[in-house]
Amino acid sequence: MQIPMLLLLAALFGCSAGISAPEADCPAENRSSVTPTDALTTILSDPTMQGDTGNWTETLERVIKVIESNATLRQAMLNETAELGFSSALGQVLKGIGYDFPCSPFKLAQPATSVHALTPADVQVVGAIGDSISAGSGIHAFTPLGIVLSFRGSVFSIGADLNYQWIPTLPNILLKYNPNLRGYAKGVLKKSRGFDVAVPGAKSEDMLKQAYDLIQRMKADPTVDYQNDWKVITLFIGGNDLCAYCKNPRYYAAEMYTANIKRALDLLHSEVPALSSTWSTCWTCRRSRS
Repeated sequence: MQIPMLLLLAALFGCSAGISAPEADCPAENRSSVTPTDALTTILSDPTMQGDTGNWTETLERVIKVIESNATLRQAMLNETAELGFSSALGQVLKGIGYDFPCSPFKLAQPATSVHALTPADVQVVGAIGDSISAGSGIHAFTPLGIVLSFRGSVFSIGADLNYQWIPTLPNILLKYNPNLRGYAKGVLKKSRGFDVAVPGAKSEDMLKQAYDLIQRMKADPTVDYQNDWKVITLFIGGNDLCAYCKNPRYYAAEMYTANIKRALDLLHSEVPALSSTWSTCWTCRRSRS
């Protein structure tokens, strides 16, 4: 395993394992009895960690599996979050904010029959594809250990933790108009991720597969009227393409990025009926279709 990955593992357990850190960043109540040596030894000695994949996403998934299979490390991770996936301190902060919904929810007498007449109340299903931003990696991390958690319930495009007053996401806005909305993610558990199929570390080349996976999940869900329910699917990708550009400028050129996005969008538009919106962005680059 390469040295950078060792440093990553050390960082992940830096606070929870008692590695030197500012007190403000590492409260005593959030420290566990796991020492850095024990944590690294446990992870690196696990058979699933043998061999360097060269892919940080796959390596991170291996780390998570080791943590989940070890009671002590698993408890350290559980201490990182409260039931909804927030640190206890952040949860207290959120409870003290609150946003009043500025609009009066409404619903037309007749459901929309075209995208041009669509209202928020007509949207029945939400979905998301993308990278760590859409997977919610580390959104509410209280210590470095939280980096490995996906706080999907707080993602702007697909999360529905708490409600609009505390977490003003797109689904929490749509829920104001349609309480029967489906597909949104809750908390940090995989079983409650809804139609959020984003994968941390993904690049534009992965969007076609994610689009296919999302289609299959929607078709398999008995609560979704696949042919008639209006759907909003958000595609948010590009940061990892930019990071990889220096290593292979030709493969990660803007033209390749555009082609990868186009393939995913074309699949969604050809295979998903009643699709109200798809949206993709690369920080400052955006393309949308309706």
